[in-house]
Amino acid sequence: MSAMYAESKDTRLPETVVSDWYYIEKWKLCYSYLIFPVNGMELWDKHSNVVVMTPPDRIMPGRPKKNDRIRDPSEKDGCEPSQPQDKISEPEETPLEKIVVKCSNCGAPGHNKRTCKKAPVNPPNPPKPPLEFPSFHANIIMTCSNCRQTGHNKQKCKLPSVPKPPNMPQGRPSKKPKKSSPSTENDQTEKS
Repeated sequence: MSAMYAESKDTRLPETVVSDWYYIEKWKLCYSYLIFPVNGMELWDKHSNVVVMTPPDRIMPGRPKKNDRIRDPSEKDGCEPSQPQDKISEPEETPLEKIVVKCSNCGAPGHNKRTCKKAPVNPPNPPKPPLEFPSFHANIIMTCSNCRQTGHNKQKCKLPSVPKPPNMPQGRPSKKPKKSSPSTENDQTEKS
């Protein structure tokens, strides 16, 4: 736009400055031919022996990301999962696959105790009775805040609740002397 403005000041016609390639006639001439689809990359025309490669990787700043991962036995070394494999071969046996599961009930291989169809050899242990005080603070002895006895708390106490003592002010007393009523001042002066 700035070039067009400069040319208009120079009293030249804009058509003289613009290249012929920007004309509508050239655009229509460029797209006048039909482009037929090609069925696959194998049918593309090879114009030269030049092979187009991807640009070189740029080494990014910072510590590189760890690309290692535990590969599946069916994956080949260095083969990405996104690449199609022609034929998936059977996975090679690893030492972990040679371990056979044995039942701890009957000792037969191929199943475990949960899926065993035989009667259990050792019956399961009877459930333990619940603890009187199920808590992870089992070594702490409970004391009742009502009667100050051990072994129960205030909610389970069978004694009637003791009334609370009157509320005492907490903390250090204030430095200001308390103002007494005039009747008490007269009593104090008479005593002295």
